Amino acid sequence: MAVQDDLAGALSAIAAATNTLNTIGAQATGAISAVTKAYNDRIASLRTLFYVNAITGSDAAAGTSAAPLRSISEAVRRTPYGGFCRVELRSAYTFTFAENLTLDKVDLTVIGDGVTRFPVTFERRVKDNITPAVREAAAIKFLRGGCINFCFIELVAPALDSFSQYQDYGSGCLFTSVQLAYGVSSISFLLCNINLPTTPFGSLLQSLTQVSFIVEQCTLNGPVTSLNGRVVFGRTDSAGVAASTVSGLMTNLVTV
Repeated sequence: MAVQDDLAGALSAIAAATNTLNTIGAQATGAISAVTKAYNDRIASLRTLFYVNAITGSDAAAGTSAAPLRSISEAVRRTPYGGFCRVELRSAYTFTFAENLTLDKVDLTVIGDGVTRFPVTFERRVKDNITPAVREAAAIKFLRGGCINFCFIELVAPALDSFSQYQDYGSGCLFTSVQLAYGVSSISFLLCNINLPTTPFGSLLQSLTQVSFIVEQCTLNGPVTSLNGRVVFGRTDSAGVAASTVSGLMTNLVTV
């Protein structure tokens, strides 16, 4: 009987331990589910989609297809730090000096409607408070990294002068990555038309940090038929140079 009693006691202890383990397992499963949901909710909150129509939109609108925003900068402003902002254009668009678009740890994708490659133009002005006066463009600035992807649009650059007294807006470049930027900034064009004027023209990119510059399945749609000498300010010339010789630049182009 003593042996049977001992065996019964052991079995009872095992059963109790099993119940405890099952409880712990259920709690762990619940905790994992809660963490997974919180993670997925956070990822979802970082991904934003806005429609932009520079003609009929309003920056007070919801940013939906039926109620589009007016500016890309407002779409970026509504995107959380570290987030991913997708902007679908419903009209031609001009980046202006008043807009002053800064990407601060935000990944921005600007895409057309799949039918029309809407022109995306950079505003030009003459800076006449210096001698000689120069033509400069509004620029998109990377502050602490991030990226911008253009897809199915037409990039239209104004005629500029190769001048860059400032690393802020208003330079001979369309994209500026400043010394405060951390990590790698990225610029890419996919299925785009790229329309560049003939000389004089500032470069596409002014970079004081590491930058990735990717061009895939694009057409040079204006008078300029090559990107040679037009990518990195101050480090390329009209003949173009091998991309591997430009420090800090990662690109799929053979020459820049």
